[in-house]
Amino acid sequence: MDGVFEKDPLLKLAYLAELAKEPINTQLAVLRHRLGLTQEEVAKRMSLRQSNVARLERKNENLTSKMVARAAKALGCRVVLIPETELARFLTA
Repeated sequence: MDGVFEKDPLLKLAYLAELAKEPINTQLAVLRHRLGLTQEEVAKRMSLRQSNVARLERKNENLTSKMVARAAKALGCRVVLIPETELARFLTA
C-alpha cells in the first residue's frame, strides 16, 4: 500500500484524514500493523507487557494522554492536533 502512497501523496493524505476519524485505539492498531510491528515489539518499546498493548488497542478502552503519547513514540509517531478546516484545505487543494 505504501507504494501507492508514494505515487499519489494526496491519496496518502486522504487516507490519513480518514484514519484520523477513527478512535485513537484503532489508529494505534492500524499504524502498528502498517509498520509491521507486533504487539510484543511495541510493548518492549514501551516497557510494558503485550497484554497491556492489546488493551490499548481495544476500542472501549479509555486512554490517558500520557499513554497515547508513549504509544505514539513507540510507533515513531507524534500526537498532533490539526484543525479540521486546515485538513479540509489540504484535501481540496
